Amino acid sequence: MKQDLCTTTPQNRIEWIDAVKAFAILLMIFGHTLDTESKLFAYIYSFHMPLFIIVSGFFYKDVKFRTLLSKNIKGLLFPYALTLFFQYIINIILLNMPWDTALRKYFFTMLSGISIATIMPFPQAEGVRVLWFLPMLFLLKVLFWGITRISRGDEKLRLLLILLSVMCGLYLGKTKYWFPWSADIAFVAVIFFYAGFILQKKQILSDFGNQKAYIALCLFLWMAGISRGITLEFIWRKYKGEFTCIIVAIAGSLVCCALIHHLCKLKRLQKILSWIGQGSLIILCLHHLERQFIPFRNIQSDAFLFLAETAVILSGYLMICIIRRLCKTALTQQSRTTPSCYL
Repeated sequence: MKQDLCTTTPQNRIEWIDAVKAFAILLMIFGHTLDTESKLFAYIYSFHMPLFIIVSGFFYKDVKFRTLLSKNIKGLLFPYALTLFFQYIINIILLNMPWDTALRKYFFTMLSGISIATIMPFPQAEGVRVLWFLPMLFLLKVLFWGITRISRGDEKLRLLLILLSVMCGLYLGKTKYWFPWSADIAFVAVIFFYAGFILQKKQILSDFGNQKAYIALCLFLWMAGISRGITLEFIWRKYKGEFTCIIVAIAGSLVCCALIHHLCKLKRLQKILSWIGQGSLIILCLHHLERQFIPFRNIQSDAFLFLAETAVILSGYLMICIIRRLCKTALTQQSRTTPSCYL
């Protein structure tokens, strides 16, 4: 990749990818403030969650199953369980929920992992709202790993298995068979993960920001899809246009990548977006808690509601970053002052 597109931080993070993640997470927060009939809603929901999945596929590495499980239990399921734990602790403290009720709801809610409270496989379960994405992404990575191992390097077979998975997921969504941990969504979303994997493998994004013809084609497909009302709402299993919505979502995601590529030429903006993108998982969890416990219902304007929610979430994220930095500094100083005979 060219240097301007693939600038890395001292932690070997790719800054433009972090900036793309920041753009997607901010779109997610903004999308939750909008009326479902608005034009902006259609634009955002045509691609923003697939963009997250494409970025995840961009970093896929073929590893042993034990390594895959260990990494993603720590990186996805632990934050998922911990955020729900905080939610029910707050319910006990602030809302006087009996601890046994909270424990029971916590267990069944975590087990179901379904975003919408009215469609539950367990009577005691509640909706996990935006946290649905974390267990779904975990299952998605396991699914893609399994498909990759079965195909054994045969790219045509891997693509065939992915398409069969998508067809299965579309059918389950259409017939309203919603699985725990949104496994039915994972069947559809695997094609976006595969798209990210191919973009990395073929280095298609290495200079995509300067490929005006390809950007124009993607922009045309994206605009044409939106004009025909083609959107993709994972949580409601609304796949308007079925396979067409997948093409539109990938096209919109690539347009977004090209846009961020140009925005990242402004180094200060790149640093801000990169910082937000690095904490996208934390921001997702904070957004869940903020929507549960902080009332913003008196704010009528979508823009002001978005700004208020974003301010609260980023303030929480900043506090976590400061605490982590202080803890890291304290541990470093302690290791320097500890006599070597005790190390």
